[in-house]
Amino acid sequence: MPSGVFFPILCVRGPHNEGVPVAYELFCTDTPPSAKRMPERYRVVPVDSDSLGAAINAACRLIDDGVTVWKLLGSAGFRMERSDIEAERLRRQRT
Repeated sequence: MPSGVFFPILCVRGPHNEGVPVAYELFCTDTPPSAKRMPERYRVVPVDSDSLGAAINAACRLIDDGVTVWKLLGSAGFRMERSDIEAERLRRQRT
């Protein structure tokens, strides 16, 4: 994926969540994960689920597709940084 080009939004809609506000957001770029800080340009990917597990699954799928997920934000101040997302992804791969 060329630098500076953003990928399409991953958004799963169905009758169960139509019109429901997004509970989690993934902040992603195509910048290689070796970068120390999240770049100024990034894409916010809404996760249309109120489940933290679904949000983490979406983050893991994006990482598997070569996307850098910098953080996951959710309702009530939930925050998960890139290192924690990567650690959870590795833990899930081992099980």
